[in-house]
Amino acid sequence: MESHWSVAVWFFLSSDAESFDFQRVTDILGFQPSETKKKSECFYPPLAASSWFYEIPHRITFWTKTEMEKMQKLIEPHVDELRSFCKEQGISPSFTINVHSANDSHPGIEVTTEFVQFAAKLGADIHFDVACNLREQFEVPQ
Repeated sequence: MESHWSVAVWFFLSSDAESFDFQRVTDILGFQPSETKKKSECFYPPLAASSWFYEIPHRITFWTKTEMEKMQKLIEPHVDELRSFCKEQGISPSFTINVHSANDSHPGIEVTTEFVQFAAKLGADIHFDVACNLREQFEVPQ
């Protein structure tokens, strides 16, 4: 059976505060978010928090760590300033590693010590979202 899977890495910054300064996050990191949402602007379903979101899009790979390393390289040079800003503003950072599979197989799911230390320095949670047996819905990215 041929295996088809892809991995994406998502970086979220979320806050209950109405005054979440998305532009300040963008200025610190030096790149545009994939999406931003203010909880006050979403009525149905209501959002619990405002969020700044960046995605390393799905791509076929054998290891989750390769995509996680890409995200780390983008954010790590700014980790001290971003961590300070998050603490001052009550912003919660997190990473989600999203794995899609067309069957029961999946890529190697590995979190390196370096990534855990990086996330800890930022004060970020790490989440996994694994969806298997997608078969017809599965789209293999280019």
